[in-house]
Amino acid sequence: TVGLRYARDVYDLQVDGRVGDDTFTIPDARGAPFAKHDVFPKLTYRAILDHKFTPDIMAYASYSRGFRSGGYQLAFPGTSVAPAAVAKPEVLDAFEVGLKTQFFNGALTLNGAAFYYDYKNMAISFVQPGGNLIENAAAARIKGLDIDFIANPVKGLRISGGIGILDGAYTDFPNGPILLPLTTPTPANCSAPPPQQVAGGNLVCSGNLSGKTTIRTPKFTLTLAPSYTFETGIGSFTIGANYYHNSGFFWEVSNRTSQAAYDVINGSLSWKSPSDSFEIRLWGKNLTDKYYAVYSSPTQLNDLLAPAAPRTYGVTATVRF
Repeated sequence: TVGLRYARDVYDLQVDGRVGDDTFTIPDARGAPFAKHDVFPKLTYRAILDHKFTPDIMAYASYSRGFRSGGYQLAFPGTSVAPAAVAKPEVLDAFEVGLKTQFFNGALTLNGAAFYYDYKNMAISFVQPGGNLIENAAAARIKGLDIDFIANPVKGLRISGGIGILDGAYTDFPNGPILLPLTTPTPANCSAPPPQQVAGGNLVCSGNLSGKTTIRTPKFTLTLAPSYTFETGIGSFTIGANYYHNSGFFWEVSNRTSQAAYDVINGSLSWKSPSDSFEIRLWGKNLTDKYYAVYSSPTQLNDLLAPAAPRTYGVTATVRF
């Protein structure tokens, strides 16, 4: 299987004027109207070779190039970004080999894939007062392994799950953003002075982040989801659970803030009418009430963190007609 795609993204920006903010210690941002025009053309492609050794065992190898368009980011109070700075397009070369199999007349499905992602100008987003900024890491790579399965060992019992192994690093990131608490000594590799000082906030500078781990790249993840369905004279009942383990990861490119390893367990009990027209499901999420974050980002003012929902439970009713 082969394919080609050509994209040509045209960006036009017209700014009628900007207003500064006197609370920030930067020059007044008021300025005359200006316009910008940029074109991001890219040819992307894909090639896949697959072979069925038997009707139930198929192997494949693939190479593809992906493209994410660039764009503009406007300066806002508290930043030193030039007006309408351009975020470069991100290019990904993806290599993958894998195996898709079924055994025991379809009772067991087992799939696996190993991959290598090579990024150029990887887009990195970080929060500053007033909005998000985008910077480009010159190069990065992520390699990993995915294995997933679905098993039906006996009637009514279904077990699914998988593991993921990742290893990611910025291979070339000479001027990456570094945000440190003001009480922290400035590292020697911080090459840019902070655009502002905020009491109790973070010092912002830039430095060489080559070799740092890519954000949100856990070394190991595991999922396991067993369920059992049994029939009765009043309908079918299903008992299910879901377990997820995450080994932890870094939230930002300088690897200062991180999410520790965590485990989440969900469960449910459902009843379905014999006609399949009515269903009631009792469910609970994060049953162990684990505290972990779904989002975190250091900013010039502070370190932001949004916690995941605590233990939650409820009832869902479904009517089909």
